[in-house]
Amino acid sequence: MKASQGRVWEIPIGTLEARSPWLALGRENYRLFFAGQIVSHSGRWMQSVAQAWLVLDLTGSALALGGITVVQHAPILVFSLFAGPLADRFRKRRFLMALQGVLGLQAGMLAMLVISGQVQLWEIYVLAALQGTINAIDNPTRQAFVSELVDRAEIQSAVGLNSSAQNAARVLGPALGGVIIAAWGTGWCFALNAFAFVVSCAALVAIREDRLRPAAAAAAGRLRAQVVDGLRYVAGERELLVPLALLGLVAAIGYNWQVTLPLLARYTFETGAAGFGALNAALGLGALSGSLLVASRPPAAALQLCGIAAAFSILLLSLALAPVYAVALLLLVAAGCLGVLFSAGVNTVVQLRSRPEYRGRVLGLFFLLWAGGSPFGGALTGAVAETWDIRVALALSATLCLAASGAAIAYLVRRGAPATVPSART
Repeated sequence: MKASQGRVWEIPIGTLEARSPWLALGRENYRLFFAGQIVSHSGRWMQSVAQAWLVLDLTGSALALGGITVVQHAPILVFSLFAGPLADRFRKRRFLMALQGVLGLQAGMLAMLVISGQVQLWEIYVLAALQGTINAIDNPTRQAFVSELVDRAEIQSAVGLNSSAQNAARVLGPALGGVIIAAWGTGWCFALNAFAFVVSCAALVAIREDRLRPAAAAAAGRLRAQVVDGLRYVAGERELLVPLALLGLVAAIGYNWQVTLPLLARYTFETGAAGFGALNAALGLGALSGSLLVASRPPAAALQLCGIAAAFSILLLSLALAPVYAVALLLLVAAGCLGVLFSAGVNTVVQLRSRPEYRGRVLGLFFLLWAGGSPFGGALTGAVAETWDIRVALALSATLCLAASGAAIAYLVRRGAPATVPSART
């Protein structure tokens, strides 16, 4: 990391001590946003498990399931880098309201097709591509909006709580989705998700505009030039570059839960829809624990983040070898915790280290790396599982993630990166 003397935009990370993870909830605007996000993310996760189960019901194919991941996440590769400059240009609250409205319409259309019994596989693919396109713009904007809701000293708490909202929903949404699928079918999951976006939009409407802390808008210019400028900025910041690069590979290869969990539930452990929901809930429970740890602990150094990624890779390999369903549940709790400690830890570093006028662009890159590799990873996982077995696919993913983590650790050690973030008192 370059020396930061005189940088008024940056909190020296060494000055941040462990503090209450609930600090950001003292802000009314953040409380409204937080509540809306819990509801919205619960609906999204419910739709995610229902969509995967619907594709398996229609096709019974691991390749078709991997194909949904491809079409849903491919737009991220095209739009995420351009979403960052857009987030830096516009008023984020109103922009988010429009985006959430479109996502609600997408869920409503899917609900009507499924409940009417008319849905076809190509329609699911088209609507998944629409959802992926809007998500590619929505996610960087939503992440950047967090820093406008709180004071700078509360950003770490806000980032951790934002991750907690998503991961609490990751427990509630899939568990509820599994019950609804078993009782009434997948269509009602999509209908409930459409309603969840109505609640999310209502929370955004209630946020007080005069209490926001908007960053200075980026200078107007061509989007391509702003994207290049943002990439150049990240390339010059080692504390951003190394964790982001590792996140890109680990997320692409190791975070393919949309493909992995349905296949484990249906073919490896033969647990049905309710068991599939429980696998997702176990992963979400661990992720929720990890996000609360992120909110309450000082930010991790780049070397620490790489070590967490290595530990996550080992757990992924253990999941490939899990002998029974109960062991898989326990391993998913641990994997969910470490996975979020890594990804949310990188998010925290991005929020704290990035200059405000670059934050949207850096978060666009973060989201591109976090989710944009899923088309490749999902296709690889689906193809390997179709040819051999989902356990083989998991083992291959774990090995690649572990190798990348080891390479990142070796690079940072060779460059003399500190193993921990120095305290301000030392």
